Amino acid sequence: MNSGSGRAGHSAAVELLAGSASFAWSNDGRLIRFGWGARRELADLLDARGFREVVFVTGRSAVNASWLESTGRPIVRVGIGLVEELAGKLLEQLRGNDLVAVGGGRVIDCAKAVAAVTGGRCAAVPTTLSGAELTGFHRLPRGYEGARTVRPELVVWDPELLASAPPRLLAESAGNALAHALEALYTRLATPVATASALLATETLACGLEGLAALRAPAAGEPTSVPGADQDPERGLYTTLASGGLLAGWASGEAGIAFHHALCQTLVRVLGSSHAATNAAVLPASAGRAARYAPTAVDAWLAALARGSAVLRGEEDAAAMPRAQALSRLRELLAAAGARPPCELLALARQRPLSERVAQRLRQIAARVQAHPATTATAFPVSEEDVVATIRDAADLWLAYADPADAAGDPEDAANSAHAAASPADAAADSGTSPPNDR
Repeated sequence: MNSGSGRAGHSAAVELLAGSASFAWSNDGRLIRFGWGARRELADLLDARGFREVVFVTGRSAVNASWLESTGRPIVRVGIGLVEELAGKLLEQLRGNDLVAVGGGRVIDCAKAVAAVTGGRCAAVPTTLSGAELTGFHRLPRGYEGARTVRPELVVWDPELLASAPPRLLAESAGNALAHALEALYTRLATPVATASALLATETLACGLEGLAALRAPAAGEPTSVPGADQDPERGLYTTLASGGLLAGWASGEAGIAFHHALCQTLVRVLGSSHAATNAAVLPASAGRAARYAPTAVDAWLAALARGSAVLRGEEDAAAMPRAQALSRLRELLAAAGARPPCELLALARQRPLSERVAQRLRQIAARVQAHPATTATAFPVSEEDVVATIRDAADLWLAYADPADAAGDPEDAANSAHAAASPADAAADSGTSPPNDR
């Protein structure tokens, strides 16, 4: 029986979730306010929870937002860089303040890191699907590694804020959220509740990705497939994406991160590639590798993807589709929605046969991944071969979507760049107890 009502055939659960466009949820000592335009309630919510001496922490994309400026509160901009370094520079400036982070994962993680040291309170207004607003994962300023980590006590999730994000960023951020959902199924802390949330998040995000793809190249005469599109296509799309991001972030906060993020966080630090782009590009390959050890979890995740996306489902029975074909279609969906692979990944991994220099670099990356705390949290062993093969498989899957200039990069240059970026401090941070959340 088909329980869905959208063109994509998504389930009634997705319709119900995305249709619950406005709600307040008290969960484990925090308040989550979700709804279109919810940012306009932020001042009242902060006052009600007793926030004092509030400073907004934001990034480039939100620093000039009129709604933010209209609050009359001080605004501090977070630049590009490592969370532990950025947060360290802000400590003295923000002592004695309660913080409201407005932005993606890097901005929210910086605010959490500062609050962990200063004792200030922390709220978050996410503008991407990083999930950082729902977790207590973050790096700490250098010299304060023993501090207790912080999870925002107030989250104001306004899907309307996604409308100003570039489609490519949204597609890659959705890929990152899908990775959170997948990992929640195979961490050592996986629970039935986190699993249920992760699977609904997966279906919802797949539906949102298909909506993004339709927005970029709409099929003649066919409406966008997301719930609510008949009334307001834009609102339906961004509410669907935000709903999926909320569920994936919650599942990740409960079950933690695992192999995929251990690999991608290491690649981001070593190669200097974009966090969201790296996560989206590696996802099909890391899921394929995880399926060798946790086939039931990966198959359940693929089935949820197929429920949310006609691209993933195809004309045939999705349950009978080979995994490799389903993962290839996931890559196609991500690409159609706007995701692209980082050139640094392609340049490092595309060489055939590998030079000894590049092979050594990949082995060094594998060693750092194996030492990452998220690898320890993975419910299966991760070998050097698993890491290297996943990187190579990811590059192979995406070469057809790379810009010619990206694919033409010198892998020796990438190896040299990676070598220069890998400092002893980074290696120590990778083996710490507080894995970073998303950029």
